[in-house]
Amino acid sequence: MKSPIPDYLEEVLETVRLDQSGELASYIPQLATADPDRLAAVFATLDGQVYGVGDVDHQFSIQSISKPFVYALALADRGFDDVLFKVDVEPSGEAFNELSLEGNGPTSQSDD
Repeated sequence: MKSPIPDYLEEVLETVRLDQSGELASYIPQLATADPDRLAAVFATLDGQVYGVGDVDHQFSIQSISKPFVYALALADRGFDDVLFKVDVEPSGEAFNELSLEGNGPTSQSDD
């Protein structure tokens, strides 16, 4: 049976492809030179299947989106208390665009 995932990813990609809003982040050299016409989406399942559509053979700079994955890896490796002891929080007490993996904390914070 053919997986519906590639068709779903293609549909999602086509939905956002025409959105030309926003600007390249000129304060980050890798993003300032990025091709805004490149677009890809990839989905990996727990059983090792990888599905991708769009410019999947092109390398993209992932920048800050890598942080949640590193954080999750640290939590899995060391546990919440040890990670929080080392990582701490920003001086404001809340991270920029805060996301929390704690059950009792906020799940998101909107941009002003």
